[in-house]
Amino acid sequence: MPTVTIPLQKAKPGMVLAEDIYTVNGKMILCKKGTELTEDIIRRIENIGIESIVIEEHMNEEKRKRLLQEKLELIEKAFSTKSGDCLNMIKDALKSFWNKKLSENE
Repeated sequence: MPTVTIPLQKAKPGMVLAEDIYTVNGKMILCKKGTELTEDIIRRIENIGIESIVIEEHMNEEKRKRLLQEKLELIEKAFSTKSGDCLNMIKDALKSFWNKKLSENE
């Protein structure tokens, strides 16, 4: 699932944390990865002074297709002047990775 870092003031109930959030001393988890945000959780995070969080980014089909196309074009450009069996395997693996990663959002 793609992730995005957002300022805490843009957090909304229903968003899902993509990373654990620790207390200021870093010794205790305040919220675990996968937690669905509520008004209370957002307030607790704000109270300990955290300014941004990483959330799961849910993409609509149009955005997912556009992002995939951008990634595939970058891969083609990066490998356009290179050839060889090993490089072709790497290129195919990168394409496969992005196809799989961006379809996990569906």
